[in-house]
Amino acid sequence: MQPLPSRRTGAGFTLIEIAVVLAILAVLLAIALPSFADARLRRRVHAASEQLLRELHWVRMEAAARGYTLRLSVKDGPGGSCLITHSGPQSKCQCASGGALCAGDAVLLRSHWLPAHDEVRFAANVSSMTFDPVHGTAIGGTVQVLAGNYALEHAVSSFGRVERCAASPSAFAGMARCK
Repeated sequence: MQPLPSRRTGAGFTLIEIAVVLAILAVLLAIALPSFADARLRRRVHAASEQLLRELHWVRMEAAARGYTLRLSVKDGPGGSCLITHSGPQSKCQCASGGALCAGDAVLLRSHWLPAHDEVRFAANVSSMTFDPVHGTAIGGTVQVLAGNYALEHAVSSFGRVERCAASPSAFAGMARCK
C-alpha cells in the first residue's frame, strides 16, 4: 500500500504564520513610531537652534563689517514665527507668511520663517537685539527654540557672545542644563 500524498508539497508559509508575523510587526511598529516622531521633533528643534546660532554670529560680524548698528528681531504670530535681521527701528519690520517685510528706513537683510504647522517656533524675552558695530557688543536677550516639551535657549550677553543650553539636557546629548 502506498502512503497518501501530503497536501503540503512545496516550501512556504501558511496564512496563519504570515498573520502572526504581521501582528508582531504591527505591535513593534506601534511601539516604535512615537519615538521616531519624537526624535524627528528633537532634530527639527536642534536644526532651528543651529540656524539661530549662525544668524546671531552673522549679525554681529555684519554690523562690524557694515559699520552701523544692526538688529535681530524675533516676531511671533498666528501663521508662525520668524527671525528678522535688519537695520533701522524694530517696529518697522514684521513677519509675513514665508518671510519678513520692512518698511520706511528699516532695511531687511535676512529672515528665517518657521511656519506654525511645523510645531517649532522662536520665542524671546525681548522683541529685538541690537548689535553695535564699533565694540561688537549687544543689547541682548534670550531667544528660545521651542517645540512640544523641547526647548533650546540662547542667551546673548552684552559682549555679544551666545550661550546655548537645554531645558531638558537628556533630550540633547552634551548640552548644558539651563540655569
